Amino acid sequence: MSVQAVNNLASHRPAYAMMKFIVTPILLALVAGVQAQDLESLGTAKDYSYFQLRGAPVTVTTRTLKPPKDTLIVPAAAPVATGPSWGLQKEEQWQFDTSGVLLKASTRELQRKKEELHTVQYTYSKPGKRLQGIGNYDKDRLTDSAALRYNKSGQLLQYIATDGKSKPAFRVTYTYDRKKQLTIIRKLNEDDFPVEMIKYKYAASGLLTETQHFDRNFRQVATKRYSIKRDKDGMLNMSSASYNDLNALMDGYTQVKDASGHVTEESQVDKDRRVTEYKGYEYNEQGDVVAEKVIGAAREEHRVYRYRYDDHNNWTSREVYINDLLETVEERSLAY
Repeated sequence: MSVQAVNNLASHRPAYAMMKFIVTPILLALVAGVQAQDLESLGTAKDYSYFQLRGAPVTVTTRTLKPPKDTLIVPAAAPVATGPSWGLQKEEQWQFDTSGVLLKASTRELQRKKEELHTVQYTYSKPGKRLQGIGNYDKDRLTDSAALRYNKSGQLLQYIATDGKSKPAFRVTYTYDRKKQLTIIRKLNEDDFPVEMIKYKYAASGLLTETQHFDRNFRQVATKRYSIKRDKDGMLNMSSASYNDLNALMDGYTQVKDASGHVTEESQVDKDRRVTEYKGYEYNEQGDVVAEKVIGAAREEHRVYRYRYDDHNNWTSREVYINDLLETVEERSLAY
């Protein structure tokens, strides 16, 4: 589902979505089914719960390995043993403070036989408190950064982005009503001219019912409507539909959660209400996805995830199989 949400950058994680259908960082992305960063999350610090970590680790390092070329490995009873012939695809490291918020995230990977290192650093007003700044680095070179400003209630008022030379890149402003509900998001360009705007509407209960999307000319280009229902088995069904300026359907998204809050199904439809993609998920007792089914217009993919865990119930190894063939092994070390 394509939403013109103001930053065109975000993701969603099915296992960790929230239950209430309100304006929360992860949920808007889930309900919309978009690949765009929903701007409510810009002031939200990532912590242990975001990464589903237990036992208060200080550092988490994950290495993604690919099996040797022309080696086919199918699921077996014993864990897969990696070795020197395996290729390192990517290495990620997360560093946390004592309160459990993310201080630094680094990613090292090979691109066209050249190693690239990307790092994001986070600064806070106090340990575990309000996120104040974000810096993105390529190796040791600052590529862009952001400063965050809040109101007296602790709600994000401004997200001010600059490039690597501290020149303005864009600014996002937030407006709230007396109930402290988000009502308007505006994005302004480097010259401080408005380029996009989103307005939010709510039911009396506080649940989000509609978002209206405007372009740089203040012309309403899209409307997104939301609904939520719980069936007799306790499954939570959420859906959204996007309409253009002529009120014609552009696309739709539906999500089903089980009673534990895990996303079990997602589907997207086009303007003719035809399903363009379906995803189904199964979970283990730790809440990790163990099976994923993806059906698209021209493909069908089955993924299986196999884990090993440490004493804190954090996984230390994850084998990823696609259509019964091993794709990668992720080895994770945690320092507590």
